[in-house]
Amino acid sequence: MAFHTIVVGVDGRPGGRDALALARRMRSVAGELVEVRADASPARALHLAAERHQAALIVVGSSHRGAVGRVLAGDDALATLHGSPCPVLIAPAGYAGHDAPIASVGVGFDGTAGARAAVVLARDVAVALGARLRVLTVLEPPAAWTAYPRWAHAASARERGARAVTRATLDRFVAALGADASGELLDGEPARELARAGRELDLLVCGSRSGGPLARLLLGSTSECLAREAPCPVMVLPGGMPEHVLRDDPAWIAAHGF
Repeated sequence: MAFHTIVVGVDGRPGGRDALALARRMRSVAGELVEVRADASPARALHLAAERHQAALIVVGSSHRGAVGRVLAGDDALATLHGSPCPVLIAPAGYAGHDAPIASVGVGFDGTAGARAAVVLARDVAVALGARLRVLTVLEPPAAWTAYPRWAHAASARERGARAVTRATLDRFVAALGADASGELLDGEPARELARAGRELDLLVCGSRSGGPLARLLLGSTSECLAREAPCPVMVLPGGMPEHVLRDDPAWIAAHGF
């Protein structure tokens, strides 16, 4: 099972119902589902419940489109995403009325340890659900100064080289996943492109913070932007996931060239 225990935040409001619907859908890859009523200090209540039950996932909902909502309002969103002892899964508004299965899982990848952890988790979830896996790397556009002809030529050559290296690393990593997986390069602003990709996904997985040399995929508040803007459920891994949990994974080995 991908998750031995799932903690879900419920409060009797639409966001709570969305979270419960998503948690129940994920129940097929979990052993136990624990409902937590989180009216006051929701992030803290969910963290404590996750620690008490040694949960592998927290599920929360949003109360309206375009924002994380009441359960994760204001500082509670940052507290839950950044201080969680386990991954956090956010249900978009209206998910309780969504009856389609989770058939496609996407995950952001930039070659860093956090991104590799996200891919390994996404792979395990996709396999457990019988879903397709799409590994997505976003290449940001070159800086504005490359518009100058002399600099633009050199910058273009560097960009082509970086793109080739990124593509090769992505292909090698995807090939080692041992799942129904594909790798895709996207161009643009990371949060925007990943959120756009979410239109064709049933679940999007990302690391909470990353800053790798390949594509600079998840810098700053990208994960929080995805939690607010992506039209599909978003699973965010907390920062600082220990690398030792991945060292025996074939995908980890492939990404390091061992």
